[in-house]
Amino acid sequence: MLNAGAGRKTEGWARAAALALIALLGLPAEGLGQQIRQASSDPLQTLTQWNRDYRRRGEGLDPQADAPVLPALESMRRRFWLVDPAENEALVLLCDLASIGERGSESAIARGTYVAEPREGRVREAALSVLDSALDASSGQGRGQWLALNVLGQPEQHALPRRIAVAQALQGRHWEPTLLPLLDGAAAPQRGLREVCVAALSGWRSEAVSRYLAKLTVRALREPDFLSTEALVAHFSAQRLPAEDPATIEIAQVLSASVISTNWREAIRRIPFSRTLPDDVSLPQLIEALSIWTNRGLAGGASRRVEAALVEELELRSGKRLGFAPERWAFWWKATRGTLPANGAGEGGQAEAQTRATFFGLRPWTDRVIFVIDRSGSMADDFGTGAGSRYEEAVRQLGVFLEQLGPRTRFGVILFSDQPRRFGSELRQATPGGISAALAWARQLGPQGGTQLRPAIEMAMELHPRSGQPDLERLEADTLIVLCDGATAEGAGWVKPLFQAVGKEACLRIDCVQIGSGGNGTLEALAEESGGQFVRVDS
Repeated sequence: MLNAGAGRKTEGWARAAALALIALLGLPAEGLGQQIRQASSDPLQTLTQWNRDYRRRGEGLDPQADAPVLPALESMRRRFWLVDPAENEALVLLCDLASIGERGSESAIARGTYVAEPREGRVREAALSVLDSALDASSGQGRGQWLALNVLGQPEQHALPRRIAVAQALQGRHWEPTLLPLLDGAAAPQRGLREVCVAALSGWRSEAVSRYLAKLTVRALREPDFLSTEALVAHFSAQRLPAEDPATIEIAQVLSASVISTNWREAIRRIPFSRTLPDDVSLPQLIEALSIWTNRGLAGGASRRVEAALVEELELRSGKRLGFAPERWAFWWKATRGTLPANGAGEGGQAEAQTRATFFGLRPWTDRVIFVIDRSGSMADDFGTGAGSRYEEAVRQLGVFLEQLGPRTRFGVILFSDQPRRFGSELRQATPGGISAALAWARQLGPQGGTQLRPAIEMAMELHPRSGQPDLERLEADTLIVLCDGATAEGAGWVKPLFQAVGKEACLRIDCVQIGSGGNGTLEALAEESGGQFVRVDS
């Protein structure tokens, strides 16, 4: 029971939090006092009425009409913690608010590709946060059970977005009464629901759950569009299948064929699945695949990106750094015979890392690369002392990097300012003549204009102007290296939606260099979403 002083203090904190949330949404502050008081006095009524009005409008968020939403959600959070009511109506309402914006997007929801616009996203995140608070409270497990059985487990009575919100709220909780509805959801016809239910099952310490997820893993390997792999890989990284399990044999057979497939994208997508298998099954497969891809590279094929993925996986599993020579890994495995030694770094791996080609400190392992380089006006500023301009240093390091990679590498260059400019329509071999031609072209253009990065990234990804999907026949590159010296014109908001839509298909890694202390998070987002590296260098 709160005393009066504590109650006033809590009310004051709630009002301050509400105003802060309003500022985050960019809502007008004038005339909101009455709306905030109304939202705080009866949040359930406020949110119920707003939800009806919002869905009746059939449009996006309206700053003035939607002002009470976040204050009411904060009041709802306190009610769940302090009063602890068993309000099922409120729980369902929170699920609806956690999925706003999905009206008329049934196909995207079912595929799991719907991306909320920023205002919608803030309301959704706030509602999901309050729902988490409701499940964290003392009666949380009972509420979670009710939601699982009566919402998630009742597809005839509840819309798909509401059921997805329930599964999102149950992630990481692993309450036994919620297990059966989650298992049913993991086999649902809609991929969007399957994804969140599998994420909620991932990490569950149960032999039955592991066997079920093993079956889904086999299907995901055979049918790439059935399910994403991240949650499955995360589960089996901690709980590997036993060697005698039938799923182990089936997964090993599928991996054996796909990891050595001549399709580098298929190989990269499949390599993490080796974590589902015991060491004595997966490590020999990885070593054999490394030998095959190394020989393909020596014969002139594209292979370095796959070699890097295989070596990263071997290092992760073994704790050793033995470099890119498959014979080192084969000798080590023969010596250990399945008994992994204590973690340590091999000298060969360290020496090889030190001698690999570098670009502003990056050491990407690739033989199919596109450079996306800023040529805005600020790139004419000095770089260091006596090193010329930032642009001149970028072009110089580009040439050195390509010379170190050698003629086995194929490369492209895109310069961006107000609009992107591309050196040729296809990747070129990194011969002395090809490198000289690219550098002369870049120096002739020089720095000028603004910093429009997104069109250059879309050009590099070979996105179709109408469908927005990558043309994989034309997309030769497996790596982009992006360099920029300031804030991009578009900001970072477009990066995550783009990679959710096309990232897995394109399978591009993006390594980024930020010159100077500027920037607005765009390069960091590109690196994070693609699994690449981000470095910042002094100007």
